[in-house]
Amino acid sequence: MQKFSDIYGNVLLVKRLQWMVQSGKVLNSYVFEGAEGIGKKTTADIFASALVCENQKNAPCGYCSACAKTGTRNHPDIIYVRKKKDKTSIGIDEVREQIIESAYIKPFLADKKIFIIEDGGLLTAGAQNGLLKVLEEPPAYAVFIILTPKAGLLLDTVLSRSVLFSFLPLSYEETYRYFRTHTQAPEEKLQFAARFSQGVIGKGQKLLEDEEFQELYQQTARFTEALLRSDQAVNDLEQFLLEHKDKVDFIVDFMLLFLRDCILVSLHLQDQILCRDKRFEIENISALISKKALVAAMDSVLRYQKRMSANANASAAALEMLMSIREEMDDKGNRSTV
Repeated sequence: MQKFSDIYGNVLLVKRLQWMVQSGKVLNSYVFEGAEGIGKKTTADIFASALVCENQKNAPCGYCSACAKTGTRNHPDIIYVRKKKDKTSIGIDEVREQIIESAYIKPFLADKKIFIIEDGGLLTAGAQNGLLKVLEEPPAYAVFIILTPKAGLLLDTVLSRSVLFSFLPLSYEETYRYFRTHTQAPEEKLQFAARFSQGVIGKGQKLLEDEEFQELYQQTARFTEALLRSDQAVNDLEQFLLEHKDKVDFIVDFMLLFLRDCILVSLHLQDQILCRDKRFEIENISALISKKALVAAMDSVLRYQKRMSANANASAAALEMLMSIREEMDDKGNRSTV
């Protein structure tokens, strides 16, 4: 099983958690804030394992009976709260059922009972107000760990009763070093993944290890190139975005990378591009389209990203972005030298 020493990066944060376990000064509620794939879930698992470990001086020890259970996520005193598959959020009913009704039942084996709310950013206002009741007067043994991409998704009243731990992105050098140590991949792919990940190891790992995401990158590059060339690509790319709504963050990042590289080539900075396997396509696009139009296209993608993060209608947001990009491409004035 994993230990605190296996957590890569965010050293001070990890040391604070270790100190809390070893000193016994554990609080009732924590909020782990950070991007998807940055290590919140792994850290929450290790912290929870340490809290129920039978060897507190070296928790989690990995050898005791409690660690044997946590290693397979079968410890009865560690409860995982997730969004149901048929739901888009976590409502008050789920909070009552999975947390409130269980919180006042004493732990079965350990001194602590830990609730890991993996989809904390999806808690409705009603659910958070329901959770607030148990946070205000928690049983001494209860520990709540709320995972969220942004602390701002939680009510101030919930945050005020919790300790906030913000997981920060790693530097490019740290990320690259991790991939080089833990992944068997060509040098060019390692560098690309390290840049693409933007300091979030889990994000780069998907690109390196998951064939589905590798194909997603290839498809996004093809669709983006086609969109920059012709109106006929609008319908195909719109359908592609709708079919992959759950991976739209990755698609947007791939689009931005492709456009960024096109702009770099326009500035005669070919050595700095990341999508080197698409160099031929990028150079052709850069010869056809002005820097001004490419920058405008990036702005359209960024607006789309912002709208999607605000839960806009997926079809309307996609169509607005695609039509905006095509208008920029068709504007002859944008083809002048910038």
